[in-house]
Amino acid sequence: MPKPIDMEDATLDGINSMHSEKTCYQCRFYRSNNETCKAYPKRIPHKFLIASEVHDKPEPGDHGIQFEPIEESKAKSPVRKSIEVLRDELQALFPEQKVVIK
Repeated sequence: MPKPIDMEDATLDGINSMHSEKTCYQCRFYRSNNETCKAYPKRIPHKFLIASEVHDKPEPGDHGIQFEPIEESKAKSPVRKSIEVLRDELQALFPEQKVVIK
């Protein structure tokens, strides 16, 4: 089980590094709108979705498709995406201030 995040000490890089380099979120086949993928179009098995196991070897029902990384610029964890959305919303509320999240 992952250890809790101390948000006072957390940085975007620190949060992102909690996720394995080979999670569903970093796979080119992942569909974030419904947490499915090309390998598992109905439902990604929980063990892969929570990254307790890496889907880099053939598994029953994966249609011959395993993890393939996406471009680094596109690979963002859900936490990073949420923080960036929050930053943008805060910036819109306080345009005179520069909102920085470390």
